[in-house]
Amino acid sequence: MNPQKSGDLIFFGICSFLGFLLFLGGVPLLAGIESTLAEQAREMATTDWFLGVTHNYKAKPMAPPLMVWLQAISIKIFGLSEWAVRLPGALMSMLTGLLLYLQAYRHRGRLYARLLSVLYLASLLTLFEGRLATIAPALNLFMMLALMQLERMDSQADKEDANAPWGIGFWLALATLSAGVSIFFVALLIFLAYKLWHPARRIPLLSVGKGLLAWFVPVAIWYALQLMLHGFPLFREAFILQGQTFINITVSDFLWPLGLLILLGFPAIGWVFRAGRTDEKGHQLMGFALPWLVMMLAWVILAGPASTFPGGILLVVMPPLAMLAALYLEQLIKSQKGAGIEVYLFTGLALVIWGFLPALINFLLGNLNWIAQELPDDFLLERLKLSLDWHGLEWLAGAFFLLGMLYNFVNLSKRNYISYAYLQLFLGLIFVLFSWKMLLPGAVRYAQGTTADFCQQLAKQDVYVITEGTDADIARFYADIKPYKQSFDRARLLEGEISRDVYLIARSDALDREKRARYRLFEKLHEEGGLVFYRRAKRGRGVTERLDRGLK
Repeated sequence: MNPQKSGDLIFFGICSFLGFLLFLGGVPLLAGIESTLAEQAREMATTDWFLGVTHNYKAKPMAPPLMVWLQAISIKIFGLSEWAVRLPGALMSMLTGLLLYLQAYRHRGRLYARLLSVLYLASLLTLFEGRLATIAPALNLFMMLALMQLERMDSQADKEDANAPWGIGFWLALATLSAGVSIFFVALLIFLAYKLWHPARRIPLLSVGKGLLAWFVPVAIWYALQLMLHGFPLFREAFILQGQTFINITVSDFLWPLGLLILLGFPAIGWVFRAGRTDEKGHQLMGFALPWLVMMLAWVILAGPASTFPGGILLVVMPPLAMLAALYLEQLIKSQKGAGIEVYLFTGLALVIWGFLPALINFLLGNLNWIAQELPDDFLLERLKLSLDWHGLEWLAGAFFLLGMLYNFVNLSKRNYISYAYLQLFLGLIFVLFSWKMLLPGAVRYAQGTTADFCQQLAKQDVYVITEGTDADIARFYADIKPYKQSFDRARLLEGEISRDVYLIARSDALDREKRARYRLFEKLHEEGGLVFYRRAKRGRGVTERLDRGLK
């Protein structure tokens, strides 16, 4: 192997390790982003049932299994922890970055490959979401492998590769088992858009047939197995629920991903708008990357809310976004022309949002008593009583990023684009590692209350946990709820016959008079951080303080 190429791979491998694996388990699971998938993996590892996905120990026949499998295996090997459920995604994020370099090196040479890798790894969206326990890293890897194989098959140099169609179908099948059948139609649209971009190229029908067959067989086997295990009624119910998600899409489902892409997609987002001004080879690459970017962004907006907060899987747009951004940056380096105004605008925006504001906010959060005096809301006041465990130096992450961005303005003015890119990579790594180690552990605990801390004390007990106004998957994951012999009927857990203690975690402002009457059999344990903790003891243990006393 070329020594320069080997050196680049070692360098980007080290950067990937730092960006995705270091301090991986130091932050509690994020409610609404990681919690559902992590809980499904925990249940699979607990029951040793790998032939289907369950949620709250109820079958979910439409749920894609691949990432749940990997996380459950990780839990079986390393034990139940945030690190275990995040490890498969982090490894896939590392592999995606290295494969991007190799593909770019083959297609356009070392300069473009380095720029692509730097822009991909330097983006805060990649560094933050690449660490999370979501389907995005798996989908990123398998979609990239399938679409890169398509590009290689369609290029002049690789037309005789008879195995390429089988590879496309295989990787696309893994993507489908990671994110659902909808991703298959996204891939078809990308394929059609790519062909329309190059109208002179014929559609190889035999190759298409091979790819479809390679995709269909594993996917059909999986869903046929689900149909046999659960029957058509449950399958139909799951399909209807999936369809209702698309019907209930709101404006916020569009705005969240777009807003987060602008905020977290830096620096790649700043270089993407003029990517079309390139040479013929770059034009061909645009026909591949642009449909990929547009279709994946549309999928995040339309399909993302079906399983998680839509911004939580935005990582899937980063490979094509970085590919397009690297085209423009490569052109500027070769021509030594000045960068467009949008590059300066996004650099300034990042300076304020990820430099100035974090430094200011983290400094103020170290003095919460100043803020508490101005808040009339009782719930917020209780939340402010939680300790963030600040060390007093948290503002340094934003300050360091701010100073580095100021110097990058100098790099832009002097057209030192390579220095700009590598400094941005360094700043991104420092910011994310500092945040993951010192800021996020306390901040996530502060934002989610003390649910995880309370439930971890229940992990060795045979209990069940329900919630009101807070994330139920977070509670079940940390309490390590064991399978229940009877159905998880909420009404029965509230007032019916129970064989184990039932704990209730509720936001203090979520318990109105009607709900308090519904929970009259529960005793109040304590209240902390805006959350109230109750217990309903199984028969024979007695109840000491009941909610119905508060109705008098």
